[in-house]
Amino acid sequence: MKKYKSVKIIITGGVTGGHLFPAIAIAEELIKQNRNAEILFVSIGNDFEKKILSQKGFKLKSVKTPKLKGTTIFKKIKALIKLPIAVFMAAIIVKKFSPKLIIGVGSYSSAPVLIAGRLFGIKIAICEQNIIPGITNRYLSKIANRIYITFKDSKKYFNNKKTLHTGNPLRKEIIKAEKTEKISDDKSFTVLIIGGSQGASGINKAVADSLNHIEKKQKIRFIHQSGNKDLKKVKEEYLNHKIKNTVCAFIDDIASVYQKADIIIARAGATTISEITALGKAAIYIPFPYAADGHQELNAKILEKAGACEVISEKNFDGKKMAEKLKYYGANINKLTEMGKKAKKFGKTNAVEIITDDIMKNLLG
Repeated sequence: MKKYKSVKIIITGGVTGGHLFPAIAIAEELIKQNRNAEILFVSIGNDFEKKILSQKGFKLKSVKTPKLKGTTIFKKIKALIKLPIAVFMAAIIVKKFSPKLIIGVGSYSSAPVLIAGRLFGIKIAICEQNIIPGITNRYLSKIANRIYITFKDSKKYFNNKKTLHTGNPLRKEIIKAEKTEKISDDKSFTVLIIGGSQGASGINKAVADSLNHIEKKQKIRFIHQSGNKDLKKVKEEYLNHKIKNTVCAFIDDIASVYQKADIIIARAGATTISEITALGKAAIYIPFPYAADGHQELNAKILEKAGACEVISEKNFDGKKMAEKLKYYGANINKLTEMGKKAKKFGKTNAVEIITDDIMKNLLG
């Protein structure tokens, strides 16, 4: 494999963990393959991005980007008017940094940078995590040199010659955890609740209500990523019911926490699914009901058909339903083991190597 004395790459997109963590995985692998690679992240620069990228030692530049998918005609028109300004600001960053490649990892925040890159004649690659591509990637795929997809079924939305089915890039912490056995702190039935990097109020509410219906409270333990908004309330609910718990707004060491869980209750974002299946964990997915094109439900339904998870819509997921599920699976651990084995078949742990190898050979070569 060719080694470069120096190569500059911009990675754009992020906003949430579902986009940002695969981006970090790609950045770390590119540096591993070429220690002289210089990576710059460009996104909207929210607090979450700043915190995570700072922890990882990556530089971040911010571009105020309008959401391309507005809820009204007025908002859509307003976004289109603001887009050229965002492209201009992105162009200043791109021109100054002068990258050889720009990688878009999804979300509206990637659009201005990718457009600016194309105007400068810079090569472009995009990553699509979901089975149905987001509006940004659908449009920008037309100017991309390479498209990396998580789900094989996504190929029909893109130019076949430019598209490579790779799976979703996983953080190195997840890959390391995949090689270790389940960690047990005690003999409690451990339930992990993760509603995405910002939490999920719908899930938090159902979990809080379920505590009223759980019978053998001393035999169960919760690890709960609640998000900042509901953190205080969720902690109080566990305290009131005297149930063993660990509640955090955001779990930094998610890899080891995954390994402690007997069952996971989560949203059905592509990155969450990729991590859970890589580890072969049993899960109940509660798709975000307002996800674009219903992609979260479609992401999870593929697994459910194979018996690799259970999917419950948020409108049907209440405290009583959750308590019933936990009682059933707590008494039938073999069902969770079977579900986890089936989930493992969907896991793909070498996606980041496939992507970076292709980048080094075909986009930077």
